[in-house]
Amino acid sequence: MTPTVSYQNVVCGVDGSPEATEAVREAARIADPSATMRLVNAIRPWFDLRNAPVGQQLATARRLEREAEQILAEARSAADLRCPVETLTGEGWASQVLLAEVADDLKCLLALGPPAQGRFIGILAEDSTASLLQRAPCSVLVARRPADPAAFPSHLVVGVDGSRGSEAAFAVASELRERHGAVITPVVARGGKGIDIDGVGRILRDYPFEVDDASPANALRSAAADADLVIVGSRGLHGARALGSVSERVVHTAVRSVLIVRGIAADQ
Repeated sequence: MTPTVSYQNVVCGVDGSPEATEAVREAARIADPSATMRLVNAIRPWFDLRNAPVGQQLATARRLEREAEQILAEARSAADLRCPVETLTGEGWASQVLLAEVADDLKCLLALGPPAQGRFIGILAEDSTASLLQRAPCSVLVARRPADPAAFPSHLVVGVDGSRGSEAAFAVASELRERHGAVITPVVARGGKGIDIDGVGRILRDYPFEVDDASPANALRSAAADADLVIVGSRGLHGARALGSVSERVVHTAVRSVLIVRGIAADQ
C-alpha cells in the first residue's frame, strides 16, 4: 500500500543567499499547509579569534548574532510565509547545526540551496549541502528557482524503479498532485541497473509510463528540463560510495529543484 505523505516539520538552512530563500519558499509549498517551519542560520566558528582579547571576541559574537537575526528576518519576509514559523541560530558549521535540528525526525523535511562545490569535490570535501544529502535521516529538498515561481510545483518528474524508496517518492508526488493540481511524469529507466518492473506496475497502477533505456540519472535530468521539481528515493549511500548514487547525480546536474525522499518509506 502506498503511504500517505505529509511533512509536518520543516527545517530550512538560511544563509542570506537567494537560493536559500527560494528553498524556504518551495518547502512551504511542499509541506503540509499546517506544518511548522524552522528557519535556521549557522554562525560559523571564528577560530582566528581564539587568541584575540576577550572584548574583541564578545564584539564579534554580538555582530554575528545581529547579522544572523537580520538574515533570518529577511528570509522569512521574502518567502512570504503563512504557516507557523520559528527562527533560530546555532553556532557551528552549517551541516552540524542542521543535523542537530533534524535529529532523528525521519518525517521532517530539510530544505537547502544547491551545492556550492562540484559533485566529486563536494562529496569528498564535506560541502554542507553534499554532506547533508548523505547524512540527513529525513527527506531533503535542494532548491533552484523554477521558471514560474508562482506555479511551483506544477510539473513533477518522479523516478520509479519498483523499490520501496521510489514508491515513497511517488507517494509524495501524488499528494502534491492532489494539493496543487500538478502534472506527474514518471521516469522508468533501466540503463545501468535492473528495475523491478512488477514493482513499477504496482506503484504506477493505471498511470501510463514507458521504459527508458538511458541511465536513471540521465533520463531524470532530461525529463527535468520541462519540470520544476524532480522527486527521487534514496539508497542512503555515504562518502565516496555516494559517487554512484542516482539521487546525488541528479542533485548536482539537474537545472531544477530536487526532492530526495527518505524516512517515510518505513510507513509501508
